[in-house]
Amino acid sequence: MRDTGIQEDTLQLMDPETARTNLDPAFAQAVNCAPGPLVENYYRVAGHTVLVRVVGTQLAADIDKALSHLRSDPGTAPELTIEIWDDAEAGPVSLTSWPADDEFYADFRGAVSSSEDSHFVLHQRQSSLMLLDRKNSRIVGCVRGANALFQDERARPFHLLLMIWLDDRSIHFIHSALVAQDGLGLLIAGRSGAGKTTSSISCLLAGFTFLSDDYVALEAGPDGKFVGHSLYATCLVDHVTRFPELVPLAHAPNCGRETKSVVYLADNGASRFAADTPLAALVLPKIVDRPDTVYYRARPVEAMMELAPSSLWLLPNSHSLQKMAELVEKTPAYRLELGRDVGQIAPTLRRLVGELQE
Repeated sequence: MRDTGIQEDTLQLMDPETARTNLDPAFAQAVNCAPGPLVENYYRVAGHTVLVRVVGTQLAADIDKALSHLRSDPGTAPELTIEIWDDAEAGPVSLTSWPADDEFYADFRGAVSSSEDSHFVLHQRQSSLMLLDRKNSRIVGCVRGANALFQDERARPFHLLLMIWLDDRSIHFIHSALVAQDGLGLLIAGRSGAGKTTSSISCLLAGFTFLSDDYVALEAGPDGKFVGHSLYATCLVDHVTRFPELVPLAHAPNCGRETKSVVYLADNGASRFAADTPLAALVLPKIVDRPDTVYYRARPVEAMMELAPSSLWLLPNSHSLQKMAELVEKTPAYRLELGRDVGQIAPTLRRLVGELQE
């Protein structure tokens, strides 16, 4: 590494204060060193204007594909600024010694630490390092390379730090899919393997409006009704050949331990997207061994039991959990038993929307 005035450190494990000292000059150096231009895009995320500045051609393109359905005009001052560079493209800027593939973090989510005053939150992973400045609404960081990121980092850029920033504004991440028909949002909740992705993708391909395959930003309006905000126009699909329309859009994982394909849905010109939708019903899918797909009314406690376990790690405080409880009390819930014929999923949910409109 040439002398850039940046203190060298290793990724295992940097503290938030060290990261705070090093990342700003490193990003400025990356802007100067990289052969490609600095790419800037504005997005409207959960009602807030976000400016994303990226050094790295492929990294910038991948981030934009995940967020392009939320792109906005640069006329509004950003409420959050994200600045990130690709170490592989920026050349001699690296402030880390990236670990070998199996040296770092058994938990793929990495490690999270914060400063004593909680103003700075650092998220470290095997191939990325990012710092959130909560006081100044800024995320700055670097990645080892666009082709070294885990599948969730590719499909959901910045999701953990963005989750914290939005939670500070009473907007809470939940682990659910979300589709809409005729302006009515169906929040599809369930544990891993319940059929969320199968349901949301089936609806997308049948002409529903798509908002999420995995993460939704939940907000309560002044009238007490809930709105679901879209975050990413992506999905992670196991056995993508089940959906032939998605095969041309699918990207193989970078890590041999991963099994799902990353699908950038914005590459499908026929897809319909929305930034947000009022929530009309909770849908609780379950795969059953029979031909037909059916739905029937479920109790609020059933909805809570499906929604809460996979979302708890996304809820930083008790206020977030309280909002989830209010959601299941105020929003009708339905069991969706998924039969072997996936072609029945979208028509069945259309019938549900018709019932909600009566």
